[in-house]
Amino acid sequence: MKSKVVLVHGYNKTSKDMLPLKYNLEILNYEVLLINLPLTVEKLDCSIELFKKRMEDILKTLGKNEKIHLVGHSTGGLLIRILLSKLQNIDKIGRCVLIATPNKGSKLADTAGGISQEIVKFFKVLKDLQMENIKERKIKNMSQVEIGAIAGNKNNLMLGSLLDGENDGRVRVNSVRYDGLTDFIVLQYNHKEIHHKFETARLIDNYFNTGKFKAEEYEKKEQIINKDDLMSVRDNSKFIGQFCEVLGGNMLNWDISTSGGKVFWKDSTEYNGWRLQQNKVTGHCRILNPKDYRKAWGSPKAMEKAINEIIQIQNYHQINNKFINNKNKEELLKILEKLDELRIKEIITEEEFNKKKNNILSRI
Repeated sequence: MKSKVVLVHGYNKTSKDMLPLKYNLEILNYEVLLINLPLTVEKLDCSIELFKKRMEDILKTLGKNEKIHLVGHSTGGLLIRILLSKLQNIDKIGRCVLIATPNKGSKLADTAGGISQEIVKFFKVLKDLQMENIKERKIKNMSQVEIGAIAGNKNNLMLGSLLDGENDGRVRVNSVRYDGLTDFIVLQYNHKEIHHKFETARLIDNYFNTGKFKAEEYEKKEQIINKDDLMSVRDNSKFIGQFCEVLGGNMLNWDISTSGGKVFWKDSTEYNGWRLQQNKVTGHCRILNPKDYRKAWGSPKAMEKAINEIIQIQNYHQINNKFINNKNKEELLKILEKLDELRIKEIITEEEFNKKKNNILSRI
């Protein structure tokens, strides 16, 4: 049975902002639930109550010994911490991860209030995020649930220049970290991108499974390759496959024409002309499209996940000839989102994406 995860978006966002993380966690074999909250003009307490009610409904659907994990980006992380202090059945919560969460309040919210009180009066969540107001909440650390936090330190966003110290362009690193965390890590991403990166999803997966972002298994994996390996592939025939896995699974790809892999490659999966192949010597894998162009390559694990995404997209396309009612419109939009994910991962080209996108939009 797949582990379940609830994703909570941040200030002035919707659940749509969590879709990349949803897709990445689904690749890692999680069942992912999204929650929409009014985190803009309403007070923070409004979102807290809605979140609590939604979570209570979700917890009722869990099996006897089943638990559910929580992940929050930015303000969503604060909601998770507050929720834990209010839930009756906290034993149903697994582990929690806070991404770029202003646990000590937002310096930018303080700055906005200093510029104009009208701003924080209208955007009520901003007022609630001010450092003094967060401090006054005295959010409890619930020892029953392990919480880890991920901060970013890539300060390339406009408002980041208003912050002192290490920050992600919106939140300072020292505001993300607080006493009570069981693990903490800093990544070189900004506030808007950190939760969209596959590296972040991998670290979340490690934490859910081991309680550590850099799990022992992960550390060992990073140490697989040594100088001797780099000197001779001949002495380690599976070196390239291992190397790809250490570097993240998906490798930078250029579309190149192939002869179809008749000698050194073995087909592992075939679907509608798309093929997942594994090299008989090195162990690494690649994906060929129906015209035998290489569309992706990397570790066996990463390529198996990629071909499964492609198969899912192909299955979605079976509805193209059906009457487009409201339900099918939703399905077509899901296809579009999945295609965009494949484009971002460079499994399909920009040209292929635009062609399919125009075809889908013409049917809605």
